[in-house]
Amino acid sequence: MLTRPAAALAQQRARTKRKRARRRAKIRVYPLPLTDRAVSGLMTQLIASGHLTEATAADRACFLAALARLLEEQGTEWAT
Repeated sequence: MLTRPAAALAQQRARTKRKRARRRAKIRVYPLPLTDRAVSGLMTQLIASGHLTEATAADRACFLAALARLLEEQGTEWAT
């Protein structure tokens, strides 16, 4: 039987820990396929509304974080 390297095992444990923490916090991750046109429109919306600058919109991590905040705000507003 082959054993996994210690680093790979540590990474897997860290992923599992993050996943369990999200579950406890009642946070889910949803894959969201979007067309390039939709992403462009969302970037424009986030820039125009002041949530992002053009420079931060080009950064994928910043864009995803801003998009998550926008969807969270909208979802929370409509949930009540």
